[in-house]
Amino acid sequence: MEGKTWRECKIRMSKNKMADLLYAVIMCNAKITSTFTLGKSFTRLQNAFNCADLKIEIDETHIKKFEEMAGVTLIIPQKANVN
Repeated sequence: MEGKTWRECKIRMSKNKMADLLYAVIMCNAKITSTFTLGKSFTRLQNAFNCADLKIEIDETHIKKFEEMAGVTLIIPQKANVN
């Protein structure tokens, strides 16, 4: 176990995509640490076509496995520079 890292991904909020993502979270012992979507006022059917941005805490050794299981690409969060 090399250590935890944080990554970001974007998924559609369809039942199939969300089920795949949750399965990958459970199997890779990852955590969803933050979510963002504009669809909070829509029904589940309407949200199936919307996207959600997620921040994932995951062990570095499980990134490839997680991406394959969830069908997403995990990207490194943008770093902010303070001048």
